Amino acid sequence: MITVVGMGVEKDDITLKGAEAVKNADAVLVKTALTPTYDYFTSNGIEAEPLDFIYEKAKDFDELDKLVSDYVVKSSSGKNLVYCVNGAGPDDRSVSLIKSKAETRIICAPSADSYARRVFPFSCGQSYAAYDLAGKSVFLPDKSSVLTVREIDNKFVASEIKLLLSDAYGENFKIILINGKNTCEIPLYELDRQKKYGWTTTALFPPVSFKDSERFTFSELLEILDGLLAEDGCPWDRAQTHESIRKNVIEEAYELVDAVDRQDTDGIVEETGDVILQAVFNAAIGNKFEEYNVGDALTGLCRKLLSRHPHVFGDVKAADAAEALKSWEGAKAKEKHYLNQQHKIDLLPKNLPALIYAYKVQKYAAKDGFEFACLDDVRDKLYEEAEELGNAAPSAAEDEAGDLLFAAVNLLRWLDVEPETALRKATSKFLKRYKYVCDYIARKGGDLKDTEFFDRVWDEAKKAD
Repeated sequence: MITVVGMGVEKDDITLKGAEAVKNADAVLVKTALTPTYDYFTSNGIEAEPLDFIYEKAKDFDELDKLVSDYVVKSSSGKNLVYCVNGAGPDDRSVSLIKSKAETRIICAPSADSYARRVFPFSCGQSYAAYDLAGKSVFLPDKSSVLTVREIDNKFVASEIKLLLSDAYGENFKIILINGKNTCEIPLYELDRQKKYGWTTTALFPPVSFKDSERFTFSELLEILDGLLAEDGCPWDRAQTHESIRKNVIEEAYELVDAVDRQDTDGIVEETGDVILQAVFNAAIGNKFEEYNVGDALTGLCRKLLSRHPHVFGDVKAADAAEALKSWEGAKAKEKHYLNQQHKIDLLPKNLPALIYAYKVQKYAAKDGFEFACLDDVRDKLYEEAEELGNAAPSAAEDEAGDLLFAAVNLLRWLDVEPETALRKATSKFLKRYKYVCDYIARKGGDLKDTEFFDRVWDEAKKAD
């Protein structure tokens, strides 16, 4: 049996129950002797083995906790062993590893979080060890409650915590820093500029309303939408339905694509937010009418990402992007229960832009054998359709024009060119040259009916472009 005893934060934080367990133990191991709690053993003449020597063998804290847990479990063979850790006990990462490997009981003590919360009492909160957050690329706390980040024992960890949480709170957000017996309020950006750090160094992030936030998280977006759709919310927002905002989704998506094409980073940021808003707005409307909520949408999305990436989250291997795409398509086909390519085509959204719709129909049909033998045959078909359109009667022009466009899309597919993107680029290129010619005429004069003049200025426009 292994008994884990929490030692608390200060010298005599061990509980009576914990002290009794230590007294009756066959052997006592202590994770580290380099904190104030170890004074309990020295001042009471209790023989205990510190495990600081294991720290020197570990390259990071994950490996440290694994090595410590292995040593503790091995040392417990045939003994009543007590393993002492700082803090409450369960909040030490090595304890969960020990519990998974051997029969374990835990005797708790005051936690670093409870000590910190004396400074800022609050009914609910979140608590993390700094090393549990350091290295994360994204962390979205519940800002409506207190956040405690404990064990900030060096400047480098403090810097990582600062960068991570500045994204949620803003770098000027005022936090409460507890360093031993010293407590002060500092802006978040000063977290890694302190003179002293240690095991008891703790940062408290007070609760903040979204109305007072400098930065925002996903949960705050949901709060704002709840406010807009509340009984006393915005009349326009409350009047919307899935049908009334459907066109907004398309418009915002195209505005994002436009910002990407213009390489406008600020525009991409803004339009990404607008696309997110439309998706969450739909979910908020769904929740209002008790159809579904944002949790349903996120659950479906995450399940899809997990199931369609077996080459990342499963046993399938993908050496390159092509194999990854093949893995994705295989997982999607299994998920969608495609019967054949025709069934796949039937499930395509009919309101896709015409070029994209034609491209996808051709791609799926080709997998059923509806395909030309070679690229020359594809080109010949395009020429044939162009000639038929040129000779078509007015009543047949629309049909022949559609055939020509369909043939052009097919050629682009063979050349691995996405038709919607190609046409947009061509239209953008024409607009730049058209404006050049118009500006030229406005400045210097000229007549577009003069072929020689037009050709000369158009060539200038092409060179300028």
